Amino acid sequence: NILDFAHPGSVDTLQKESQLFSRSDMKLQPSVEGGSVPLLLLIKRQLLSAALEQQKSIPNYEAITFEERKSFATRVESAARTVMVYEDPEQQRKARKAIDYERVRQHINEFLESNRESGGREYSDEEVFVIGLMRWFKGDFFSWFRAKCQVCHSTSSAMPSRGQVQPSQEEQSIGWASRTELYECSECKQITRFPRYNNPSQLLISRTGRCGEFANAFCLICRSLGLDARYVLDFTDHVWVEVWLPSLNRFAHADPCEKALDTPLMYET
Repeated sequence: NILDFAHPGSVDTLQKESQLFSRSDMKLQPSVEGGSVPLLLLIKRQLLSAALEQQKSIPNYEAITFEERKSFATRVESAARTVMVYEDPEQQRKARKAIDYERVRQHINEFLESNRESGGREYSDEEVFVIGLMRWFKGDFFSWFRAKCQVCHSTSSAMPSRGQVQPSQEEQSIGWASRTELYECSECKQITRFPRYNNPSQLLISRTGRCGEFANAFCLICRSLGLDARYVLDFTDHVWVEVWLPSLNRFAHADPCEKALDTPLMYET
């Protein structure tokens, strides 16, 4: 239940609390030191408003179990914490340092040349920049996780899953890992660990993952460059990013896994 995340106590209390803030709160940055964070209240208020509207159209709402509501709230709360991290100046500094600006420029030029040769449509400067940034991110920087034995170097086909365990203390403290997947090498029987990191700056070091890690690291990079980007949490097991493009006057779908810009219907079957 999204209301459980918006305010664990009284909905009435949240409604009164949210009235204390105006739309100007959107300009406030979250405090990385903790304490009172008006932007969090803005997020809660928006979630509450959306929940109250959506709840009216949910058939058999009362049939939704407590466990289902709790699972939903936990996931939304986790994603909300993730996006607040993108405003941390130290996280942004690490992201800017990780970018290979020359390779981004090369990808931009390659795209422009290819588009010109194919007679494609005209793209705005910001569209071209995001395309180049995604092509560098997916092509040169970040890779899709495929289990590989650290001893004999066997790859995924010889690395069956052995489930998941709680992350180690180091995986939790450094990478904020929520869980760790295990893979056993069919050749030498050694176990390879794949911690599912949530700390975006740690992902800039590990540089591998699935769609969640792709979107998490890429969204931090976008924010570090001053792009108005947001993390899209989809409940059909995929995650991507949206970036505000002034030339379109709207947020545009940007999936770093697919190097795809403004093609939100690509997931339809």
